[in-house]
Amino acid sequence: MIRLFRVVLPASILTLFISEALLLVASYALAAYFDADLNEHPFELDQQGWQSIAIMAALLLSVMYLTRMYSDLRNAGPIRLMQSLAFAMGVALLAQAVFTYLKLDWALPQRIMIRGGMLACILLFGWRLLFSAAIRHKIGLRRVLFIGWSPVVADLIDHLNLHPELGFTPIGYLNHHQTKNAPPANVAYFGSMAALRGVLEEQRPDWIVIGDRSLIAPNVVDDLLELRFGGVQTEAAAGFYEKICGRICLAEIQPRQMIFSRSLQPDPLRVRLQSMYSTAIVLLSLPITLPLFLFFALMVRLGSKGPVMAREYRVGIHGSVFYSYRFRSTEYGSHPPRLTGIGKVLTRFGLDGLPQIWNVFRGHMSFVGPDPDPPEFASILGKAIPIYGQRASIRPGITGWAQINQRAEGSTGDAIRRSEYDLYYVENLSPLLDFFVLLSWFRDAILHGDFPA
Repeated sequence: MIRLFRVVLPASILTLFISEALLLVASYALAAYFDADLNEHPFELDQQGWQSIAIMAALLLSVMYLTRMYSDLRNAGPIRLMQSLAFAMGVALLAQAVFTYLKLDWALPQRIMIRGGMLACILLFGWRLLFSAAIRHKIGLRRVLFIGWSPVVADLIDHLNLHPELGFTPIGYLNHHQTKNAPPANVAYFGSMAALRGVLEEQRPDWIVIGDRSLIAPNVVDDLLELRFGGVQTEAAAGFYEKICGRICLAEIQPRQMIFSRSLQPDPLRVRLQSMYSTAIVLLSLPITLPLFLFFALMVRLGSKGPVMAREYRVGIHGSVFYSYRFRSTEYGSHPPRLTGIGKVLTRFGLDGLPQIWNVFRGHMSFVGPDPDPPEFASILGKAIPIYGQRASIRPGITGWAQINQRAEGSTGDAIRRSEYDLYYVENLSPLLDFFVLLSWFRDAILHGDFPA
């Protein structure tokens, strides 16, 4: 696994991305090479020719990313895969038509575009089917042995089985006794810690995850150290959980440990930096957002009686309370609330939250951060989750790490999981992670017409 944008990316997905970039470049380069034998004025693979091919490959890879072709590699059925590739090529053809109309230097000739695109579709289609089959059959995955059994270990095993593209497969566990809750069929019980040496020699795991540290007796430490020096990774369950899930494991955190620990603390410099570039983005986006704001405000006013804005109390940084502004999307005074005509459009595309840009400008919010809660809701969760208040060590956001991940996995409404994602973001706050979140935010908006906020 590779850490990029403060996010751990599976090596399989990064490998697929790089290999497909090379296939795209090779497809258009081959089309240009054979074009020399078919035309009196062939397309030259000089510096400008390679630049045109690189731009086309980047455009196609961007469309493939926006259509989530790098999200779930197991379910790439032939029909769905061909539809996705055809859509990407259609967008590329439209882009080339625009480039040609504007007489831009990086436009590919039509004959190169069509021949190279057809070859790229064939190569990508075959490569994707092979790659997906390898992922489904768990070829080349690193074998994980668990020491100890706990709810966290059970969650890790379920997550690895659901996401083989992460590059890991669980093989079994050692424990004082076999768990009463039957583990998946691919996870075996190898016995107590007395069998450790034999299990290591027979199974040869690539990764050891310790779910119960009390099982690590002094006579076992030397064996584990020898494995660690020999290249076998050894990691605590909480650290492995954070790495593969992208969220903090609340079940493994003791509140008393937080008193003297710097873990789950944001970098003060990055917090100040986030405030600066959030304000800069607001100012730079005014030529676009201000006309939109005025237009939708007029539509809300004409659509129904009542105020244009709805304001709600929300908890901000360090527990401060502020008004969060949104366009009113329901009929004023209606019980139960009924969406207005313009309200349906605003909520469908997430545009009812456009006035929150004012909250960002005033320093109440950032573009990326934890979802701001009502004070009464925050009070209830603060009592139920001891370190819930750590979310308020940074500014809340219009969107965030928890919002995009919970939308993708369908776990919206799970307060504990949301807290785990938020605390991961607090600990890993950085401009690059913010960029990744905003990129995913706009991808969901383009793909589904719905801003996850």
